[in-house]
Amino acid sequence: MKHVLIVEDDRSIRETLKEILELSGCKVSSASNGLNGLELIKSEHPDLVLCDICMPRLDGFELIEVVNALYNECRRPKFVFVTAKVEEYQLSRAKKLGAMAFIKKPFDHQTLLRVIEEIFVARQFENKSVDENKTNKDSSQPSASVA
Repeated sequence: MKHVLIVEDDRSIRETLKEILELSGCKVSSASNGLNGLELIKSEHPDLVLCDICMPRLDGFELIEVVNALYNECRRPKFVFVTAKVEEYQLSRAKKLGAMAFIKKPFDHQTLLRVIEEIFVARQFENKSVDENKTNKDSSQPSASVA
């Protein structure tokens, strides 16, 4: 089951996102600020983080920076920023930090679900490629023999 963490300080947006995702079959956790979000990332290891940028205690950019420092690329959750303001410098910074997408508030439910599904499909492809590379590497190693 896909596990999505919502990190959003606006309660109504957080609850709307949660309802949409639960109805689409996702396991959903939520936090009202970046610091609480970080604790949930550490304890629950979500697959995807939907994150506002402007929040108290740890903003979205600070949160992704900390997560990037804590986890290697294979273990780190994917990030999608959901924000009201989308400035060019924010897009650039988010891309450099590894965010997968930006969704502007107010958002369309179908767009939200499409973006999330595309990220999960891409992640499955990445995981399959890693597994195939590992299998190919393992099979290219000489097997042990007994004399």
